[in-house]
Amino acid sequence: RVTLGPLAWTRLEGERRWRTLPLGASGRPHGMLLVTPEQEDELRAFCSLVSRRAPHANELAWALRRFELACQRDSPHEALTDHLLALRALLEPEGPSSGLLAGRLAALCATDNHRLRLTERITRAQRLERDIVAGTVPERASTRALVGDVADHLRALLRDVICGHLAPDLTRLADEILSRAAHDLDASAHVHADAERCPADAERRPADAERCPADAEGRPAGPRVAGPGEQQVLAQA
Repeated sequence: RVTLGPLAWTRLEGERRWRTLPLGASGRPHGMLLVTPEQEDELRAFCSLVSRRAPHANELAWALRRFELACQRDSPHEALTDHLLALRALLEPEGPSSGLLAGRLAALCATDNHRLRLTERITRAQRLERDIVAGTVPERASTRALVGDVADHLRALLRDVICGHLAPDLTRLADEILSRAAHDLDASAHVHADAERCPADAERRPADAERCPADAEGRPAGPRVAGPGEQQVLAQA
């Protein structure tokens, strides 16, 4: 995989001597990257967009810098702290003691059916970070995969905010999604409880029918509960 080195070589027009130019960032190649001819224009457009919309002097810029530093680490374990620091800057302004990072990230990066699983994986990644600091975790394929998942989700959030697909205030967006999900869950529980207290059947007495009217299909009348309908973010590498 192609990656930048720490230095470049440059010379001004008319000069014969090349000079070194520190780039301030580099990377560690991992795996293989294939760019087909059909993807070249899309890659150019993406690079141009990022260069024009790159953040400066805010939480997003700081998180992006942490992501870049993580790309330079020799070990995935060393990169995990950079990834989590970046995510905390974006999603946990209250501080790590609040314990809100995992749930907010899952709200943005997972569907309803997979939100609990992602919450558990991010919580596990936070425990892994503490074990790495203590020096008690050997590098294994399972831990490398977990670190890779965290990096993928962070990359997706940074990309979508910089490209304009998501609002920069990710904390508020995540809390709104969680609030709507909790409201829908509460509404579903109330509808279920009402149905148990007042079941609709063919042999209901007239008085019961007045207290609990049924529609044409024999179901109790009442509000229908819509799905969450929340914005989902696909974490793609």
